[in-house]
Parts: sequence; structure tokens; C-alpha cells
Amino acid sequence: MDTLECTSPSRFVTVGFSNGAVVARMAEADGRLYGYIVNTDAAEASVEVHGLPAGATDLVTGRPLASRLRLAPYEMVSFAANGKGI
Repeated sequence: MDTLECTSPSRFVTVGFSNGAVVARMAEADGRLYGYIVNTDAAEASVEVHGLPAGATDLVTGRPLASRLRLAPYEMVSFAANGKGI
């Protein structure tokens, strides 16, 4: 059985958007910055992300995270970047 060990507990900090349906949160752990952006509404949402950490990559696709996102209803995008940024 594989075991997941969290070496440094972190709390996600909410960062704001002007669009109330989209929520973004970030946390630092082990020298990396992790985050997610989620559409909490039943309608599609488009957002522009300002202050995105340099080198942020989508954790699912491995591609650089775009600064403009179109999110389907209840869609979530997770990302990681090196360094600190909160």
C-alpha cells in the first residue's frame, strides 16, 4: 500500500476575484506554492488571473497555467509553482 505523508501542514489562503462565483486559494508547502481555482456556480465563468506565480503549471495537464480561464460549471483547475508567493 502506498502512503502519503504531509511533511509541513499548510492552510489554503483565499485570494479574491471580482466574480463572486469563482474562488481561488493558495498554500505554500515544502518550498512550492500550490493553488486551485474553482467555479462554484452552475453557469460557465470566465476570469483573468492577476499575480499568477511565475512558472505555474496545471497539475493535471503539466502545461503552463493561462492567465485567462474559462471554467465550466463547477470546474476546478489546480496548479503548482516553485517558490513563495502568498
